[in-house]
Amino acid sequence: MSMVTKDNTIRGATIAFAIIIVILLTTTLSGLYRIHDVMGQFDQVVDTNNRQTNIMHQIMNLGQERSLILQSMLFTQNPFEWEGMQTEMNHIVGASILLHEQLLKLPSSPEELKLLELQQHQTTLTSVSQNKVANLIYDQHDEEAQQLLYEEAIPNQRTAINLMKRYTALQSRQNLDKQKTTREQVESFKEMMVLLLIIGLAVSITIAINVVMRLMKEIKRRNLIESELEERVAKRTQQLSFLATHDALTSLPNRTLFLEQLAQSIKQSHRHNNFTAIFFMDLDGFKQVNDQYGHDAGDKVLIEISRRIDKTIREEDLFSRIGGDEFTLILNNLSDQEAALPIADKIIAAVNRPIKFEDLVLNIGISIGISFYPNDGEETDQLITLADDAMYQAKHAGKNHYVTVSAIPRQ
Repeated sequence: MSMVTKDNTIRGATIAFAIIIVILLTTTLSGLYRIHDVMGQFDQVVDTNNRQTNIMHQIMNLGQERSLILQSMLFTQNPFEWEGMQTEMNHIVGASILLHEQLLKLPSSPEELKLLELQQHQTTLTSVSQNKVANLIYDQHDEEAQQLLYEEAIPNQRTAINLMKRYTALQSRQNLDKQKTTREQVESFKEMMVLLLIIGLAVSITIAINVVMRLMKEIKRRNLIESELEERVAKRTQQLSFLATHDALTSLPNRTLFLEQLAQSIKQSHRHNNFTAIFFMDLDGFKQVNDQYGHDAGDKVLIEISRRIDKTIREEDLFSRIGGDEFTLILNNLSDQEAALPIADKIIAAVNRPIKFEDLVLNIGISIGISFYPNDGEETDQLITLADDAMYQAKHAGKNHYVTVSAIPRQ
C-alpha cells in the first residue's frame, strides 16, 4: 500500500470516526437534557404538592385549635376570658381564609379543586355552628351550647378534617404517580442512550481498529523513547541533586548539607533537652603528601580517611567534607559532653593508621576542635566558629589531638 493510500485511509477513517463521535455526543447530550427536563418537572410537581400539603396541615391544625378554644369557652365562666377566646377564634378564621386563598393560587387538578370546594363549604358550615355555640355561651345557655357543640359543631369539624385528609392523601398519591412516571421516562431515555451508545461504539471500533493497529507500533516506539528520556532525566536530576549536597571526590555530604543538618540537629537537641557535638577537623601532614607525591596521592588519602572516619561514627551522625582537607562531624542525641570524647579518640586512631599508596606508606594526623550545643552556643555560625578556633588550638598545641571549647582558657 502506497503512502498516499495509507494517508487517505487514515484520513477517511478519522473523519468517519469523528462524525460518529459527534453523533454520539449529540445524542447523549440530548438525552441528558431530556432527563434533566423531566427531573425538573418532577421536582416542580413535588414541590407544589408539598406546599399544598403543608398549607392543608396548617388549616387542619387551625381548625382543631378553634374547636379546642370553643370547648374551653364552654367550661369557662368568666365573660372577660370569653372575649379573648372569641378574638383568638376570629384570628384563626382569618388565617384559615388566607391559607385557603394561597392553595387556590397554586396549580391544582380538577379533583383537587373539587376537594378544596367541598372542604371550604364544610369549613363554612363548621364556622357557622361554632359561632352559634359561642353566641349561646355568651347568652349563658350552656346546655343548648353543649348540645349544639357535640351534635353539630364537632361532627362538622370532623367532616371538614376528613376532607382535608383526603386532600393530603391525594397529594401523596400524585407524588407517587409522578415519581413512577418520571422513573419510567428516565429509564426509557437511558435505554435509548445505551442502545445508541452500543451501536455507535460497535461501528466506531470497527472503523478505528485498522487505524489503531497501524498507529500502535508508532505509539509504542514513541512511548519507549519518552520512557528512556524520562529515566535519563530522573537519573540526571538525582545525580545533580546529589552533587549539589555531596562532595564529588569522597561522596560525603558537603558544606550545604552540613549546615542544613546542623540547624535541624540544634532544633532536635533543644526539643529533647540533650547535647549536640560539632567536630571541626583538619588533617595534619596532608599538604606535604599532596605537594610531594601529587594529587593522586592526596586524593587517595582523602578517600581513605573519609572511609575510616565514616566507619567510626553512628548512622544518626553526619560526617561531611567542607573543603580541602577540612571535615566536620555532627554527633546527635548525646546525654552529656563526655560521650563525644571517645569518638574523637577513635577518629584520631583511625586516621593515624598508615595509608598505602603504590609503593609508599603515608602517615597522616588529624586535629579536632569540638564545640557543644547548648553549652558553648546556640547559633550554628557561633558553634562552627568556636569549633574551628578549638581546632587551631589543637594545631598550635602539637597537632594530632582534640581540644574542646571549654578547655580553651577564657580571655
